[in-house]
Amino acid sequence: MITITFLGGGKMARALIEGLKSISYEGVVQVIEPDKRIRENLKIDFDVTISEENIEKQYDHLISNSDILILSIKPQTFRKISKEFKNNISNKQTIISIMAGINIPTITDYINSKKIIRIMPNTPVQVKSGMSMWTSSKHVDKSSLDFCKNLLKSIGKEIYTSNENNLDIATAISGSGPAYVFLMIESLSEAGIQLGLKKEISLDLAIQTVFGSGKLALSSKTSPQELRKNVTSRGGTTEAGIKSMLDNGLDQSIIKGVKAAFEKSIELGIRKN
Repeated sequence: MITITFLGGGKMARALIEGLKSISYEGVVQVIEPDKRIRENLKIDFDVTISEENIEKQYDHLISNSDILILSIKPQTFRKISKEFKNNISNKQTIISIMAGINIPTITDYINSKKIIRIMPNTPVQVKSGMSMWTSSKHVDKSSLDFCKNLLKSIGKEIYTSNENNLDIATAISGSGPAYVFLMIESLSEAGIQLGLKKEISLDLAIQTVFGSGKLALSSKTSPQELRKNVTSRGGTTEAGIKSMLDNGLDQSIIKGVKAAFEKSIELGIRKN
């Protein structure tokens, strides 16, 4: 029986645990999480084994007996926390990281492990509509790769890449992307409010429009550019709106924002404090 331990029990970990249940995983699931409320909710909802108050004393027991350790902690805390559990890692274990920006060589340096899978998911995994790009070190066995692929399919769509550098790009596009979309929803809704709509009505219009447009783009063989042109009649309202947005640099602002997120992802990977 396989034992999986999550180091961190936040929203991403919760989505992965729910994914495990949906693929009828029958092994043991353990969670090390400092927040008592989060720990207890995971215990109630998924019947997982949880850490006690003093989590440092749990590393030896919960991590040492794990077949798979999932690093679901914030990347900014990894270097500090890794010092507390690295002596409990063995070469037999597979390490799965969902930390943005922390690359496989860095993880290897800090915890002396060679079997590493790195995943860049996004928050829609919480509703099983996520987008995850992932990669692995050459030491990971096929059974672990198959397990990871099936798990990610249970919470959305997955793309495997042999080039780890692509994960920094995925971080900037799909990892941070939901926030860009939520900003678009905010802006659409605010425009409706300023034009006289009630907040709840304007928000409904914005959310459903983004949802429906995404669904159409996903199901259509037509490019997003052509789909946009199909809505944009010459001399019409959409053309006026698009022209104003482009004149104000909307497209270039998005591209610059993605590039800024990409650069931050690289920075997180090379920082040595």
